[in-house]
Amino acid sequence: MLDNRYVTFLELAKQLNYTRTAEKLSLTQPTVTKHIQAIEEDLKIKLFTYKNKTLSLSEDGHYLVEELSLISNKINEIKQYFSRKSNQNNLIIGASHTIGEYFIPKYTNILSQDFHQFSYHLIIENHAVLLNKLNNQEIDCALISGPLDKKGEYNEYEFYCDEIVLICNQNHPFAHQKVRLSDLDQETFVLRETDSGLYQSLHCQLKAQNYSIDSFNNVSHIGNISLISHIIQQQNKLSFFYRSTIENDLKSGQVAQIYLPDIDLTQRFVLIYNPKLIEKSSIASLLNLLKINTA
Repeated sequence: MLDNRYVTFLELAKQLNYTRTAEKLSLTQPTVTKHIQAIEEDLKIKLFTYKNKTLSLSEDGHYLVEELSLISNKINEIKQYFSRKSNQNNLIIGASHTIGEYFIPKYTNILSQDFHQFSYHLIIENHAVLLNKLNNQEIDCALISGPLDKKGEYNEYEFYCDEIVLICNQNHPFAHQKVRLSDLDQETFVLRETDSGLYQSLHCQLKAQNYSIDSFNNVSHIGNISLISHIIQQQNKLSFFYRSTIENDLKSGQVAQIYLPDIDLTQRFVLIYNPKLIEKSSIASLLNLLKINTA
């Protein structure tokens, strides 16, 4: 941890007010003053300046904030590393809605019989939330069903590839028909939320074909796969699904597929994790189980 005097300095640099800093740190104001004076005497610099009764960081003060922030972040990384190392058998897994609600139930042995020696916590969120949690080290790994913007920052393993299919109800004129993308311009769509992996994947792949979701006449967004399926069954609207999420409804005849011969829509499902966690035994075991169970 940083020396308490430097902790005080960083808080004062943020608050630029001695009274608020003392309150935040549960210190007396004279103690805050002593901490700052001690640093200034030790480094032989002036950390703050007063102008028109306003406290501001000096040039040296700005430099010290930047350097201490780097040190503080590094200390946190070290603490997290040893914390994770001491909890090798604990794993926090993030999964997208598609994978958590439709894919994992087909392979429950991955998180039961074959994974019984580990303690795990499963979080189901959309694509963007999971990536943010992984970046902030709030989860150990993520099972993602969508494109990755920052390739190379994570280790990744593809364990499945799903087809993206266009769905309507059985009474729609396009049901079971082959159509072109341009034929869809005047149709009404109900799609997943824009932060979802499916939406991001669809957006990227249509863009590669010089097409855009914005080309569709009317688009609504709902963050629940089952609700979208229900709406499609009841109303004359269209939606894109991963085949794994709509397969049962297709087989039962509750919905129908519309075929798009001029574009092949697929998406990889991947396990992603921080390369620094490669030594964590539970990550390695989950990776091996995915390879065995989805081969």
